[in-house]
Amino acid sequence: MYLAGIFPALFGPQIIAATEQRFRRIRQNADSLLKADGPVFAIAYLLNFVAYAYLFTDFPFTNHTTQNAFVQAYPSYRTIWEGRWLHDIIIQLSGGFGTQSLQMFVGVALQITSGIVFARIIGARSRGEFLMVALLVSLHPLVADYYSFNSDAISFTLGDLLIAIGGYVLLRPGRYSIFVAFILFFLSLSIYQPKISILTVILLIALRQALLEVTSPAPGLVSRLRCVGLIAVRFLLPAFLACVAYWLSLKAVVSRPNGPMTLLDVDKSPLARIGAAYARALASAYDLTQMLLFPLSCIVLLAIAGGVGACIVICLCRPSIERVLGLFILASLPVCIYLAYVLNDTAWSVAGRLVVAEAYTLAFLLSLSWRYQVLRQLSIVAAVGLIYVFVIVGAQESQAANLRSTLELQRAGRILARIEAEVPDLYSRKHDLLILGHLPTEAYRQFVKFPWRANRPNISFSLFATYHQVDYLNLLAGADVFERVQAKNLNVLLSAATAHAIWPAPGSVFVANDTIVVNLESYRDGIEKTDLR
Repeated sequence: MYLAGIFPALFGPQIIAATEQRFRRIRQNADSLLKADGPVFAIAYLLNFVAYAYLFTDFPFTNHTTQNAFVQAYPSYRTIWEGRWLHDIIIQLSGGFGTQSLQMFVGVALQITSGIVFARIIGARSRGEFLMVALLVSLHPLVADYYSFNSDAISFTLGDLLIAIGGYVLLRPGRYSIFVAFILFFLSLSIYQPKISILTVILLIALRQALLEVTSPAPGLVSRLRCVGLIAVRFLLPAFLACVAYWLSLKAVVSRPNGPMTLLDVDKSPLARIGAAYARALASAYDLTQMLLFPLSCIVLLAIAGGVGACIVICLCRPSIERVLGLFILASLPVCIYLAYVLNDTAWSVAGRLVVAEAYTLAFLLSLSWRYQVLRQLSIVAAVGLIYVFVIVGAQESQAANLRSTLELQRAGRILARIEAEVPDLYSRKHDLLILGHLPTEAYRQFVKFPWRANRPNISFSLFATYHQVDYLNLLAGADVFERVQAKNLNVLLSAATAHAIWPAPGSVFVANDTIVVNLESYRDGIEKTDLR
């Protein structure tokens, strides 16, 4: 025995034999998983690389680059404002800020792994079904938002994987399964609070799968209630404990809660927004069809409807208690997908990372269609069509971000050059700066076929956001010469702006009341402008 030869005095024969047996089992399981899932992982990774090749090797400037590319103090605003304390720790462990290539290579691998684990949760049976689920979960356009920040891809995708593993652990109950799931769910919420939507979706789908595995329900209503109740408690208890534990951790780490940045700051009327979740689901289905040409859009909708119908039929064939619970799970999925908005109506309205649970739900419904012979061909065509479109959309998004970033940097450089011409003493002291409006948006719209779809990835957002205009111009100038204008001077400056031309015409950059003013757009009530101090 190998261990006995190394530590003969420390291990008894029984302990040594049991330990070596465990190691053999682990090695056999690893070999089995590599053989079964290795090809699926490789194909999925290749298609992800095709879609997001630019993000693997470079990164566009966005409205978040100054936070995510520069070294920041620990703890950052993620911990102090948002309670994402584990997110902060992961960033430090992965090299700090600005590690985009590392984030992409590892993040994509983690997201594909989440898809494979989720395929096991929903009971995928063939390699083709595993591949479909892994690709839908990793290539869905909403997932691109995970990769839109220089320092966050590993954290966002790891949060998904922790939940998926927790759901799988609960499906294979053991002595410590509830405790392990609780720890995994707690860690995921500590990375990003809106993971609660993915947590509830995967848990409900896993609970449904567990109910289906009860092949011989106990006779009698009370016995069946007890059986179903124990299964439900096994799945829901660790999630509840994780939410409570995370809420308690917020009390220790959050010192400056800030509206939408405290993303689960539950207000007093979440029930009023449950109906809006179903409206969001319909709007999302419409957005999805807008990416597809006819008749593919109809095929996808039919395949999704087939998955819903299959789920209903399966529920109706179960005993009464499982039937009611199964139908409730199906009806609850839209609310769970948009749970971040149900709990907090100030959550970011266009952030795809908040609703990635849509990707898991889509994969689940198409997987159900896949299992029925009458729907299988329809499901295969829908899945292939969706994956093809998702690759195209991902490639367009990443390349458009590259082009937009290049153009906007050039335009910001031109603005700085014009300011230098208008202000001879620019570098001798600090100057107040007011920029009215935004850079033109055609730099994004011209390169993407679906520019105004909901929940766009953050790589599509302009680097010249109002709250970073001063930061970027200081960065380009190579000196700290600009600062935000004082609020008390705003009205005078706005009045002066109405008499000047619009960028890039001469006179669009001028000095008024000892403040540099840049007119990017015609003045109007409510025009966006540089943040004030």
